[in-house]
Amino acid sequence: MKKFFLFLSVLVLLVGLFTYYQYQKKWSYPNYIDREPVAGNQVNYGNYKIASTTMVGVIENMDTYEFQTDIQVVWNSGAVTNFIPILQERPMAVSVVDINYDGRDDIEIIVSAGAYNAMSYFYTFDISKNTFVEYLKRDGYVTIDAQKKELRTFFKGRGIGDLYSKELYTFVNNTWELRQQEIQDIANYDIMSTDSSDVVYYVRTVTDFENGTSSKKAVTYYKVELPADSFEDFIEVSKSELVQKGILK
Repeated sequence: MKKFFLFLSVLVLLVGLFTYYQYQKKWSYPNYIDREPVAGNQVNYGNYKIASTTMVGVIENMDTYEFQTDIQVVWNSGAVTNFIPILQERPMAVSVVDINYDGRDDIEIIVSAGAYNAMSYFYTFDISKNTFVEYLKRDGYVTIDAQKKELRTFFKGRGIGDLYSKELYTFVNNTWELRQQEIQDIANYDIMSTDSSDVVYYVRTVTDFENGTSSKKAVTYYKVELPADSFEDFIEVSKSELVQKGILK
């Protein structure tokens, strides 16, 4: 009987140690928490096809983790290129665009960036390294006009869409240059920008850039009377009205 209890005690101890080891391993080493496909298998993209893409969560500790997308690119020649970009947020989609206008396809990985936004990572192929390398990263939803060589971003400030920032880039001298930035914000957060008449005031700032330097800035003020059918129904007002309301000095 004593041998039985001794054997049972050792078994419980071993099970406990194994469970503790697995727990520590889970939070200390890369751990596959998801295998959802980001893009379908065997998708043809001109010069190559993406044969396999999966999202992998790399857990660093109890509180933080990173995402990486395991991408296998199969070229028309039959050669295979693998690269694993580390991302800040969860990958949502993979697309192809010639981001640097060199005539070769490049890869865009779109990731989730909070409840309302996204972020785009662009990768170009480095012949010397025989793999794709990060070329450009932009916050917000990205749209590209290939003919005009324009890249636009839209970053929503909150769910109702009344706060936002927009940026316009043009491809000049083999690089993307910021040309214009538009930001719409509430005029005064301290009093929630709402007076006794239930009117919300906003300030919209549009800044033009040349050679990376601000060249012109235009500031306009708007209000929305509540309840409103849409927060896009802005009425332009003068700065003096906001001064009179005590919102601006």
